[in-house]
Amino acid sequence: MRKDTLLVIPACNEAENLPRVAAEIAEAGAGGVCDVVLVDDGSTDATARIGADAGFVVVRHPYNLGAGSAVHTGLVFAWERGYSTAVTLDADGQHRPADIKALLAEAARTGADVVIGSRFLSAGSYRVPIHRKIGMLMFCRLASCFIRRRITDASSGYRVYSRRAIGILARMDYPSDYQDADVLIYLSRGGMEIVETPVTMRKRLCGVSMIRNLRSAYYVYKNLLSIVLTLLRKSPGPVPDHRRVS
Repeated sequence: MRKDTLLVIPACNEAENLPRVAAEIAEAGAGGVCDVVLVDDGSTDATARIGADAGFVVVRHPYNLGAGSAVHTGLVFAWERGYSTAVTLDADGQHRPADIKALLAEAARTGADVVIGSRFLSAGSYRVPIHRKIGMLMFCRLASCFIRRRITDASSGYRVYSRRAIGILARMDYPSDYQDADVLIYLSRGGMEIVETPVTMRKRLCGVSMIRNLRSAYYVYKNLLSIVLTLLRKSPGPVPDHRRVS
């Protein structure tokens, strides 16, 4: 029987990390409350096969479009198939599937349209390089200013979206690289309530983060540009909900 919640996993060349992530999803019992779609963003390794072997629905991009586009594809999938809730979780092992039920419980408790899993509200000692920390702090301050609520982890991709939020993002011209403060600001302008809850995050299991060296400067530039363009957009209105269940 189809679940009401869809777990969206964007992935590009995560064959080393995905087996453990899949095992942790099973261990956490997330499969009992979520269907799972893996969006393979143009991988050249065995990411898609490993996802299929784990029992995930696999949607493939013919070439790499960026993490934001992979998330967008997953949210369009959720919208078109009538899911009430979507959870986004990275394939690199930073997000613990054990936190999925707590995130969903927070969404149910608060009635919020977006629940962000914040690594900086927990008792853990998640550390980031100083140059990234400065950028993250800046975007958190910007998000907090425009959302009018304190945001501590605007760059966290570990999120729960309500049906209303899924609809807004599914029709949004989604950023191709990241899903950060700009997306939160856009949702807030559409009347979506946004809250945070603590989660524990880890370093990625294998491989190297794409946001490093000169890429960090590009990250700051691209996000600032995205925030400006978001503020120039027309605020999103309600989305007609014609559910198609399959």
